[in-house]
Amino acid sequence: IKQSSEATQKLLHNLLDWARTQSDFIDYSPIAVNASDLIAHNLKLFEQLCFQKNIRLSNKVNETHTFFVDYNMIDTVCRNLISNAIKFTPERGSISIESNIQEDEIVLKISDTGLGIKSRDIENLFLLGKRKSTVGTKGEKGTGLGLVIVKEFVEINKGHFEVKSKENEGTVFTIHLPRAVEVVPAQTKIHLEEIIQNTSELVVPQFTEEQIQEVKGNRILLVEDNMAMRNHLKYLLASTFEIIEAENGQEALDKAAEVQPMVVITDMVMPIMDGLELCKALKNDRNTSHIPVIILTSQDTEESKLSGYYAGADIYLTKPVRKEILFQIILNILQSREQLRQKLLSFSSEVDTISHDLTAIDQDFLGHIKAFIEEHIRDQRFEVQH
Repeated sequence: IKQSSEATQKLLHNLLDWARTQSDFIDYSPIAVNASDLIAHNLKLFEQLCFQKNIRLSNKVNETHTFFVDYNMIDTVCRNLISNAIKFTPERGSISIESNIQEDEIVLKISDTGLGIKSRDIENLFLLGKRKSTVGTKGEKGTGLGLVIVKEFVEINKGHFEVKSKENEGTVFTIHLPRAVEVVPAQTKIHLEEIIQNTSELVVPQFTEEQIQEVKGNRILLVEDNMAMRNHLKYLLASTFEIIEAENGQEALDKAAEVQPMVVITDMVMPIMDGLELCKALKNDRNTSHIPVIILTSQDTEESKLSGYYAGADIYLTKPVRKEILFQIILNILQSREQLRQKLLSFSSEVDTISHDLTAIDQDFLGHIKAFIEEHIRDQRFEVQH
């Protein structure tokens, strides 16, 4: 629903932008806009899409380069061109953005290794009557208005652009825009965080390199039947953890026994076996009862939370979940498990003192180990393999 609404909103913005240019009812208010900040903001919007298509992004825009342009118009230009590059770049392709100075202009170049454009079609790119809707490398659909708007907005801002493309090799869009007379000092730059309000005011924890290294490479089993949501969660965690994926509870149950993940993150509602059934099954199996389970759901009611904890879930989180919160919870779980592991290494005299930290199955298993060792302690042939 969220993706569909965002696509509809983008279409509406493009239609309104184009309509304003056609009626000459558009405000042109040039200010100094830092090119690096502007591009970084737009790349942030498309990070997840690039991650899904495994596209390499290279941002070489100089931090001192500053346009003298209307912020909203050029933001729209950059958004459309980057979106266009991603749309027509296949999986494992690359996109590069760089800037340089030519006399009184900042030259912004956006290059991709995408499908390219036939030479006979380049001249029709910016003609509304001859511009057709297009389909990207993964079925992405467009209106055909994006580049029409780009042309008009660039020209309104006293700039111009060039297109070079070769079919099946890629496309390069080069935009020439007026340069601000002086480089804007850092404290007076157009900061996008100030322009785009409504951002969370929560204090974001800063994880140290040492903390990240402590958990880096740990396996997380991610269980989610919705591919878009699964890709989103994978995007949040894949830079630190090894992600194993499953589409339903039954598939996850089989994989958990096989790969022994450090944490299971599961959706609540899924086909074949839902998150509650998966959690119960994991916690009732001696081979997987030790694995912490995080349940993610949109059902923010006391009854649903109670059912999650009754099933044995360690943590219950409602969607959408912030990356920092999810990371901190995983970090806490892994640290507590490591502390418990260290206690178990010297469990001979401490079993009773740590039993409250274990599930009933784990306590039974630990008791079985203790009894077995005590029974064979005098056997000289008794080894760890037994």
